[in-house]
Amino acid sequence: MKGEDVVVTPGSNGVFNITLLMDGHGGQSIMKRAVELQKDFLEACGARKDWPGCAAVALGHFQERARRMHYRGGATLVALVMEEESGHVAFAWAGDSVGILVREGTVAFRTSIHSVSSDSELRRLQDHEPRYKYQIDDGYLCSLNKYRGCVMPTRGIGDIDMEPAGFLSVPETSNLMSMGPGDLVLMASDGLWDVLPEVEVLEKLSKAGDWKRNILASEALAKAAVSRWLKEYGRASEADDISIVLFQPEVGQPAARTEL
Repeated sequence: MKGEDVVVTPGSNGVFNITLLMDGHGGQSIMKRAVELQKDFLEACGARKDWPGCAAVALGHFQERARRMHYRGGATLVALVMEEESGHVAFAWAGDSVGILVREGTVAFRTSIHSVSSDSELRRLQDHEPRYKYQIDDGYLCSLNKYRGCVMPTRGIGDIDMEPAGFLSVPETSNLMSMGPGDLVLMASDGLWDVLPEVEVLEKLSKAGDWKRNILASEALAKAAVSRWLKEYGRASEADDISIVLFQPEVGQPAARTEL
């Protein structure tokens, strides 16, 4: 009831199979509508030629609905998009949750982080015309309008009141990438990445393999993150929400399908 992370398990439109991981802030209003966002993706991305532009269309549709319906709060997003015919995968992301593609024990692809620690995001905020009304306070993007709120990510969905400060609902996207035997995808909220270095994450993923070992590796990552939060902050109440999706396709197996 207190947590603000959500994982939306795979859904399919017959072309793409789409999984979402979202890290919310400012209440659960946006998170309770996470399946709506998946539906927006599945409707916008109806053919291979639609990728990657359909990701921005999907977030745009959701953002307009959030504005119209006055959804409270906001969320970061990592979407894993798998083309069912080829098994190729791609990411769409907005915020500071992260997805990685791991190949032979190294990171073959990593999503970027949208926060004021990113030079490209700072340039976007500084160069935009008309000028955004914001200030940066201890790593947070803060609004100078009557709302006066602050958020850590600079992109995501919702947070309508933060849009004049530069909070953007336009995602970044990757190209479709092939996955070979042994490759896997990890998506996780910043509750994992804020306390575990990438080398430690990769070490635990080295124990992944079949589905049983994948479960054990995911549990080991979550437990290690909780332990690190306790060590650094002294009590569990200070720990951030931790959500993990570990994906490894079975060669020759068709994707699970959940039609709209």
